[in-house]
Amino acid sequence: MSVRLIPGKNLALLILSLAMMACSSTGPHYEGDYNVQNENGKPLEVPPGLVLPRGDESLKIPSIAAEQTSIASYEKKGTVKNRDGSSGTATAGVRMRRDGAVRWLEFDAPADKVWSKLESFFKSLGFKIVHEDKKLGMMETDWQENRVKLPSDWFSVIFNSFSSAGLKDRYIARLEQDGDKTLLFITHQGLREKHIEDDTSDADDTYWEYRKSDPGLEREMLMRFLIFQGIKKNTAKAITTKKEISHAKLVEEKGNLYLNVTETFPRTWRRVGLAMDRMGIHVDDRNRSAGVYYFSLNKDFRNQEDKNWFEGIFGNDVVGDNNAFILKLDTEDDVVQISMRRRGGGQILNSKLSRLILTKLQKYLK
Repeated sequence: MSVRLIPGKNLALLILSLAMMACSSTGPHYEGDYNVQNENGKPLEVPPGLVLPRGDESLKIPSIAAEQTSIASYEKKGTVKNRDGSSGTATAGVRMRRDGAVRWLEFDAPADKVWSKLESFFKSLGFKIVHEDKKLGMMETDWQENRVKLPSDWFSVIFNSFSSAGLKDRYIARLEQDGDKTLLFITHQGLREKHIEDDTSDADDTYWEYRKSDPGLEREMLMRFLIFQGIKKNTAKAITTKKEISHAKLVEEKGNLYLNVTETFPRTWRRVGLAMDRMGIHVDDRNRSAGVYYFSLNKDFRNQEDKNWFEGIFGNDVVGDNNAFILKLDTEDDVVQISMRRRGGGQILNSKLSRLILTKLQKYLK
């Protein structure tokens, strides 16, 4: 069989045509550099490695920069120490805080001012808001494909529209009011596409499974929110490298199972809420003054565990009345004791389920 070679001139024209077709067919999708939108509302095509342009000036939080007229005025910064022992870098009216691998933004603004910007921020990256609860300060995005892992050679640039990294991500934003300041946490949840490996499946048969939360993506999203507000990227990245060490240990006292955390209550409370987001646990309500998180084990969490194991605990009705719990945080001396209880009963649970929840929680509080 003979093979006809394409002349060099025709080959070049073919490659150019394919490149133009790929560029024209690329729609809004979630990338490492995201689809930050310009003033006309059209997505900007930002090549990998380049610094993103600053956000729309009209989207700044008024109470944060009420008397500032340029981005240069944000450049004054310095390392500050949190009241609870964590540290971070400050700009005028906004600070990036850090506690080990956990990072959050602290604004000199009421929560409603920050809340109003979150939806615009996520939409600028191509996400949709699928759930929000202003009472709890929670906002959840839909799943979007993460294409940042795709190769960056010329071939993948041409065929980028037809390839997939097999990764999806979504984010949960949480706001907390701390006196006259507002704290913003962004939690990542991820999926990985897996091929079904059995004799009856086709090569294209796949399913999605959960992968670990990525603190690096959470940090990136916080920095992008600062950039969205108009702060320079170098300023948003200027955080301290000091890590605060915390200790979390499972203990049994008088037949009851506890997770003991040797750090302050405000810090533990904040980190428990973030850990529950990462674990895929749905928080129904919370009462900080009582030290209580009300939660249920939703489908996202159950899908990460063995289905038969859960049915053995709850029966087929895993979303029924039995699926209502609380995490209780009590302070004793310099230790925060965390226990799991059934809602309404108040008795501490010492079951396989409570050990599973507290063990998972321990991993995030170490």
